[in-house]
Amino acid sequence: MLAADILSSVCHHTVPFLLHSPSTHFLEPLLELAGSPIYAVRAMAAKALIPVVPPPQRPALLLQLAQQLPAPGGVLSHNALHGRLLQMKALLAPNPGTAR
Repeated sequence: MLAADILSSVCHHTVPFLLHSPSTHFLEPLLELAGSPIYAVRAMAAKALIPVVPPPQRPALLLQLAQQLPAPGGVLSHNALHGRLLQMKALLAPNPGTAR
């Protein structure tokens, strides 16, 4: 699923505050960067989610990201899968921003 679809789904169904937040402009590009072929870009995009998504809204975003993971054998891009997993790891980190 495209980052825009995830953003739309997240914003309209689980975290409507993002529609009126300055963070909205940063969330979509960060989600899209999950598919970058450059490892460092995927890693930094994952870390950058932490200041963009407020703590109370992270579980909803995490759930949306998890629901968009491909079925076994359905991976079209390993970079995109890896980037999405890095984003999920960052959202799950006990001390946000320290996921490694």
